[in-house]
Amino acid sequence: MKHIRILILCIAFALLTGCAPAAQDTAAYAPDESERLVLYTSHKKEVWWPIVKEFESRTGIWVEVVQGGTNELLEQLQKEQDAPRADVMFGGGVESLEACRALFEPYVCRGAEQILPQYRAQDDIWTPFSSLPVVFVYNPKLVRAGEITTWRDLLDPTWKGKIAFADPSVSGSSYTALVTMSSRFTISKPNSNMPEAKGANCTPNSVGSKNAPVTSGNNIW
Repeated sequence: MKHIRILILCIAFALLTGCAPAAQDTAAYAPDESERLVLYTSHKKEVWWPIVKEFESRTGIWVEVVQGGTNELLEQLQKEQDAPRADVMFGGGVESLEACRALFEPYVCRGAEQILPQYRAQDDIWTPFSSLPVVFVYNPKLVRAGEITTWRDLLDPTWKGKIAFADPSVSGSSYTALVTMSSRFTISKPNSNMPEAKGANCTPNSVGSKNAPVTSGNNIW
């Protein structure tokens, strides 16, 4: 019986190892870089994977996906201006894309006329994919319902050191929220992106990585 169990384990191990593709095999089948479409995206895999899979199936074109935070990818594009690698940028808020519009070429997609005018760039430098709200999320154990309803409420000294906010130099969503908040207040300096009334509440520290948790303390206002 002991020998049978050992044999079964050996067969199972052989099946598992035999079914696993070798990592180097993928590189062997990959086409030259000139024949690939390089996609930079800040979206999660569950968003871009079905689209990329269908695109590859329809066109036969190999897609190389590079993931990162919106602003990280935009910085990468800036560094690569003289020798661009990316063919398409998928993701990022309008504010982030507008701030770096010199990095892109106009493109009119099929069916663009069906997109409402207010959601399109006038010169088609970017094409909208989705319209998402910027919302407040609060802990009902610490904040009463209706206690925070506007951007100005965040400037109350009560919330000093209690607001989690991702680094806007890395996160496109945080940059959008920051620009939205700034547009609601008087700007103290012409080149400042922060509201004049920010006080000590709204001074997010640089996190340096999009993966740093907001609970680390580096992302607390």
